[in-house]
Amino acid sequence: MIKPRCIAIFLAAIFLISCTHSYEVQQAGGGLPKIQLANHESIFVSLPEDGRYGNKVYPGSGRMVNQAVVRALFPNSRNVHSGKHLTDQEGNLEEARKAGASYLVYGEILHWEDRLTILSMQRDEISVRLLLLDVPTGKILDSSLITGKSLWFTIGHGEDLLRLPMEQYVSQFFPKDFSGEKDKEIEKEGPHPLLSHWVDLLAQQLSTSIQIHKISRVAVLPISHVTKGMNKPLGHYLTDRLTNALYRTDSAKVVERFRLEMVTGELALTRTGRFNENSAKHIGSLLGVDAVIIGTYTELGTKTFEVNLRIVSVETGEILGVGSVQIPRNVLSWPLA
Repeated sequence: MIKPRCIAIFLAAIFLISCTHSYEVQQAGGGLPKIQLANHESIFVSLPEDGRYGNKVYPGSGRMVNQAVVRALFPNSRNVHSGKHLTDQEGNLEEARKAGASYLVYGEILHWEDRLTILSMQRDEISVRLLLLDVPTGKILDSSLITGKSLWFTIGHGEDLLRLPMEQYVSQFFPKDFSGEKDKEIEKEGPHPLLSHWVDLLAQQLSTSIQIHKISRVAVLPISHVTKGMNKPLGHYLTDRLTNALYRTDSAKVVERFRLEMVTGELALTRTGRFNENSAKHIGSLLGVDAVIIGTYTELGTKTFEVNLRIVSVETGEILGVGSVQIPRNVLSWPLA
């Protein structure tokens, strides 16, 4: 007779197996790629078209793939360019040449299913093809297929399946002992040039909400560490960069920082290091804007930090939109707090 304890162990084993993401990276023709990239090589990463399943399109999935490749490249190279426009392979080669890149990573989402699997009991599933091309000649140097399936009991998204296989994909092109030394080099040299890439993504996310709610004037309040407050180098950088990036979207008029500092200084808010919907609403009314952007950043473990932003209506205090990105910590030279 089977003991209850054995049944419990068996069921626990089945549960653990079902709670494991699975993924695979396959090269066309098998074997390791012949190409090895040097750390000084310039690499251009395309922006793929959003993935779909049947008639359902998953907005933003193309940008998720783009970000996953860029993040995976960071520990190995500082000279990475990110595509901002949808175009075909030849169009991306042309953009890569204009950027002075030596190589192009061209991505195509073949399959994308993103569900609330804990309720539907259907697993998230993705399939992405990545081509590595020599930019001067247009020759394909490597073709890889990345596939992934989520665990059964999850509330995550398709993007959660990208990080590990992308890191494995990129690692094949660089020496195994290289990334650790590169991390140290990045920390010494200062902010990675592509730190602005994620700030631009935040601006794009916020710009969509700004246009939907027909906001004509907006102010970016100082972005602070979630527990340590303001007046930190990273917070100053994020605030300034986001202000400039929003201005470039041309979605609304953006208040200059000196006017903002005059108001926050008078209210002594820079000493408290905190903004909430009520204080943001008050500052916005003094500045004569329709909405203000408030936000914080915080550590996620030892390798990543997250920036979260909210658009707050000055009239009602209602949150009109949000933006969020996760950024590798090795793009910074400053402490987070």
